[in-house]
Amino acid sequence: MSKPSNQDKPKATGAERIGAQGHCIESRELISRDGQCWICHDGQRYQLRVTAANKLILTK
Repeated sequence: MSKPSNQDKPKATGAERIGAQGHCIESRELISRDGQCWICHDGQRYQLRVTAANKLILTK
């Protein structure tokens, strides 16, 4: 019996299970072309944006 090849494996999506850390979502899937997105959590709205130095900033 042959081993399955890499072609048999499903391709990874933006949200993958990463051990005890939970899900990992690629920032490019969240951030729009203008470099930001809004996240609602527990009735509050937060802005996630990319800085000029390519860092992420989350503000309320």
